[in-house]
Amino acid sequence: MLKSVSSLPARVDLINQAAWDLRHSDPASALMLCDDSVQLAQNSGYLKGLADAFKIRGYCKWRENDYDAALQDCHQALKIFQDLNDKASQATTLTTLGNAYYKKGDPQSALDSYQKTLELSRELGDRKSEALALNNLGGVYAHLGDYWRALEYHQSSLKIRTAIRDRAGEANSLKHLAVTYSHLGDYKQSITYHERCFALQISLGDKKGAALSLQSLATLYYNIGNYEKSLDYYERALKLKQELGDLQGESHLLSSIGNIYAFLGQHERALEYHQRSLKHQEQLGDKQGESETLLRIGKILSKQQDTEKAAEFFQRALTLAEQLKGKNASRTAAPKRPASADFTENDSSPSESAAPERSLDSTALVTESDASASQFASSTAASTSPSEHSSVSIQETAPLAESSAAHAATSSETSTVSTNNSADLPESVPASPPKRKRGRPTNVPEGITPKKITYYLKNPALEKPLKRLSVETERDLSDLTTEALEDLLKKYGFL
Repeated sequence: MLKSVSSLPARVDLINQAAWDLRHSDPASALMLCDDSVQLAQNSGYLKGLADAFKIRGYCKWRENDYDAALQDCHQALKIFQDLNDKASQATTLTTLGNAYYKKGDPQSALDSYQKTLELSRELGDRKSEALALNNLGGVYAHLGDYWRALEYHQSSLKIRTAIRDRAGEANSLKHLAVTYSHLGDYKQSITYHERCFALQISLGDKKGAALSLQSLATLYYNIGNYEKSLDYYERALKLKQELGDLQGESHLLSSIGNIYAFLGQHERALEYHQRSLKHQEQLGDKQGESETLLRIGKILSKQQDTEKAAEFFQRALTLAEQLKGKNASRTAAPKRPASADFTENDSSPSESAAPERSLDSTALVTESDASASQFASSTAASTSPSEHSSVSIQETAPLAESSAAHAATSSETSTVSTNNSADLPESVPASPPKRKRGRPTNVPEGITPKKITYYLKNPALEKPLKRLSVETERDLSDLTTEALEDLLKKYGFL
């Protein structure tokens, strides 16, 4: 077809359109097409086509986590679009720039880019792009811990999306609001927004997003101590994951349900769910998850006084852990786990609610980077779940992070540290052993003021990871020395 197009600009436009259509399904081919388009456009002096090619290539580079290359291409595209006074394309390019800056760890530059997108969108009267920019600004402010300002932006985004009947976008804004309220510790409001989001996702036929909302609700009910409701929501999410054929998601949910039953002392039920999770992990080749599940099963068997069988599982867990360590493998090297929540929305990838698929323990904000193609993503619920896998990320799709979940998520929150230390003690040991003197670190260089343990225990940014660690290790973290707590946080990658 390209050979039949005699005009070079027309050929460039066709190549750019093909690259854009392939940006999600086949990014490698999209990048090759962009390279061809850049060369043709430069040879013909077709500036609009050249800018479009840079914009699409920058977008693909961002999706591939090559942020420096993404920034370089987008800046080149932006300069040409500014020279051409193409404000709509400027807005789209600025969104991708904001996404890349956010993922690169430069939130201030991300805010600047999103703010310019907002101004251009309002100037153009593009309400959909305006809502996207507001949502992304809210996501970055939430990432920075300015939750009240984040709420203002997300509420503004929701109002516009409701008015223009952008139902998928409305669900995304509801998810962000739910996550932000969770960060603020207002679980009642968070639950309300998650339920509204869930109802909307069901009406849209978005099973993947609905499963993530159910996971978020399960985590919130877990955080407020309503374990019966938490289990109910996890079971409903599990059913949807099974309908979707998502073995990885099933595995994480089964682990979360098993952890709750173990926490409640219902060891036989806990074993049943962990064994089911283990089968999925073996099938998926998830050695890291397999090692962790073997360890959990061993701990439960140990509590049941089945020391011989417990030792067998501990040994299997140890063998796998040593194999992973020998290969210099890390959790991220294992079969890719659901991303954690993110704080920004990007482009209209398959669905805005493609949030991190792990059991809610992260936050997600997503960046939507395509004004013309309705780009967005959804965020994963932000709170601490029985599952130990979490991270925070920028919303590009989902948050859950989310994750995203895993956004995210990385995809993320404000609840107190769980102190179930007695559940793990043999009957002959007092339930509340005397606390050790916590003291201060002894390995702090001269001239540096060492941190007190309250710095960690009362640090809002660490509340979620601390609770996860408390549940996972089944110990009262406030009983640790500062040095031991620091070591534990570093071991799990939180410091």
